[in-house]
Amino acid sequence: MGSLWGLWALLWGLFWGVRCPPPTPPRPVIVVHGLLDSARDFGRLQEFIAESHPGTNVSVLDLFDRGQSLRPLWVQVEGFRRAVGPIMANAAGGVHLICYSQGGLICRALLCTMEQHNVHSFISLAAPQMGQYGDTQYLRWLFPRHMKSNLYRLCYTALGQGVSICNYWNDPHHRDLYLNSSDFLAPLNDERLHPNASAWKQNLLRIRNLILIGGPDDGVITPWQSRCDPKNPTAALKAPRGPRDDPKGAQMAPKW
Repeated sequence: MGSLWGLWALLWGLFWGVRCPPPTPPRPVIVVHGLLDSARDFGRLQEFIAESHPGTNVSVLDLFDRGQSLRPLWVQVEGFRRAVGPIMANAAGGVHLICYSQGGLICRALLCTMEQHNVHSFISLAAPQMGQYGDTQYLRWLFPRHMKSNLYRLCYTALGQGVSICNYWNDPHHRDLYLNSSDFLAPLNDERLHPNASAWKQNLLRIRNLILIGGPDDGVITPWQSRCDPKNPTAALKAPRGPRDDPKGAQMAPKW
C-alpha cells in the first residue's frame, strides 16, 4: 500500500490546489478500508490530510475490520450505509469519499444505491472496479490450495458468494458462470439485467468528481487495469455498458 501514498499526495495537492479558496468549512472526508485491513491502518493518511488541510474532519470508518471484511459485500454495503448517513446529513456542502481496494467497490455500491447522497468527490485507490482475476498476496493467503484457474469452482456457487472476494471474482474463461452467479459485481457493473440499473446509474452520477488511482506495482489487484479501464487487454474482460460507452457518463470524469 505504501507506493500509493505518493500518488495520493500528488493527487491531493492537485485536487485542492486548483480550488482557491477551499470551501469553508472544508468538506468532511470519509475513508473506507480494504480487504483484511482496519481503520488503524489508515492513521498515516488521516494525519496527512490533517496536516495538509487543518480543520478537515476525517472519519476512517471502523467497520468490518480484518476477517470481517470477508463477509458478503452487500452486507458490508448496508453497514457502511448506516455509518455514512449521519456524516452526510451533517455536511451541507457534501463530503469526499476515499476508498481503498475492496472498499472502492463498497463505496461505488453505496453511491449507486443511495438516492440522496451528497458525495462531491469519489477517490478510488487500487480498487477492483472491474473485478479480480490473478494471484496476489491476499489471494494466496485466503485460498492456498486453489489456483486462480480453479477458483471459479468455489466462487461461482452459493457458498462462494458468501465470501467477499468471490463477489468480484471475474474469471474471463468462465464468463457465463460469472454473469449468472455473481450477486454483486455483475449487477453493479450493469453486466446483467436488473430493475434498478437506471436508478443506480443516476445515483452514481450525482458525484462531481470520479478519481481512479492504480498502477502495476502496488501488489493489490490483478490485473491492475481493473482499477481504471473496462477494456482490459490482459484479462480479456468484456467491457460493460458504462461511462465510456455512454455520453452521460462523461459527467463522471475528473474536473480539475
